[in-house]
Amino acid sequence: MKKIPFCEKLIYTTLILATLSLGVFYLLENTTYLILVALFLVLSLGLIVECIANLKLRVLKESEKAREDQAYQILNIARATLPHLRQGLDFGTASIVAETILNYSKADAVAITDTKKVLGFKGVGTDHHYPGQKIQTAATREAIRKCQTKAIFKREEIGCPENSCPLRAAIIVPLQNNGRCIATLKLYYTDFKKLTNAEIALAEGIAHLLEIQLELSEISRLEYLACEAELKALQSQINPHFFFNVLNTAVAYCRIDPQEARRILLDFSNFFRSTIEHGNEPLITLDSELALVENYIELESSRFGDNLIFNNLVSDAARTWKIPPFTIQPVVENALKHAFIPGKKLVINIKDYSTPDLNIIEIEDNGRGISKDLLPTVLLKGKGDGLGVGLSLVHERLKLLFGEEYGLSVESSEGKGTKIRIIMPSKTNLSLISRLPLK
Repeated sequence: MKKIPFCEKLIYTTLILATLSLGVFYLLENTTYLILVALFLVLSLGLIVECIANLKLRVLKESEKAREDQAYQILNIARATLPHLRQGLDFGTASIVAETILNYSKADAVAITDTKKVLGFKGVGTDHHYPGQKIQTAATREAIRKCQTKAIFKREEIGCPENSCPLRAAIIVPLQNNGRCIATLKLYYTDFKKLTNAEIALAEGIAHLLEIQLELSEISRLEYLACEAELKALQSQINPHFFFNVLNTAVAYCRIDPQEARRILLDFSNFFRSTIEHGNEPLITLDSELALVENYIELESSRFGDNLIFNNLVSDAARTWKIPPFTIQPVVENALKHAFIPGKKLVINIKDYSTPDLNIIEIEDNGRGISKDLLPTVLLKGKGDGLGVGLSLVHERLKLLFGEEYGLSVESSEGKGTKIRIIMPSKTNLSLISRLPLK
């Protein structure tokens, strides 16, 4: 039985007593008693007014508390889903997002669909509701067609063919992009009484949040593709120069050392085969990237001879790290192009270290260094020339893939050398990235 608050009890008691008092006065018709009743009614009216004011205040506070709780729920959902929805909406991300919403809401089950099928389902009914299943609910199809929120309060409207399905009510909210419905968020309940106006408002708030995150992921994907296009365009400009340098070196060795010329051409072939194979992969192992770098160093050593010393100090444990292809090679190529000091051997060291949250690869040289004036602009898009642009594109690419807190950091002293760190999420955090926006 619902407990009645004290203030409400007081109002009810006062009204009952006032009614009884008027009845007694009517029967007795006593003037003195009339005065007493009038005083009693005035006091009662004052109490009633005060109680009503307290009730309004309590309702207002409860309403504010409900809004605060709702905002807190949506904020928690935003924080938990953002790393996943940055990569778009697919079976993997939809399942994670559905589970997150289930944990932060009062729903008994949560589903996310595209316009044809279920992408993710978590909660009650997972034994017969599952990803990949075609949309069965007529209300869902209607919500998609009209791009309008739809509330269901009857089991029959859910349209589940499983007779034992415990789901009895649902709120279906379409997710829109550029005015068209691209997906739906569905919150299910085992009791239609649970589907309150507050739950409907919460579902619509979450859906709006998901729409914003999906729009951001689309922008991020387009930026990434533009960055990739720029990087490949830059590579297509650099490769002919590198191509002719290698061929000229091989030609020079043909007469004096044919075996060396053969080795150069074989290394050259292996290098370009690797660039083609890795070019379409979103992530490769650090070991594969280092093999490409070492192959590149071998080719350049034919030109620079003993003036180039390359030390690969990367640990065995780090060689399984995942890294975007062509991340280290442009940094090393930048050192070869800009760092040489006449009469001084150029030493390039690559090593790794990590923290619980970060994987860091460090490329350090003892070369020319970067002036204090130019150093702040090295990673700015559109600044610099040649591979200076390449560094900024690698930096932008890492930020687009992993987040603003990642990318390249540069330390340099003019005449002493440059240290470039490639900062990426650790293996644990990297596992959050279920699909890179490459294609």
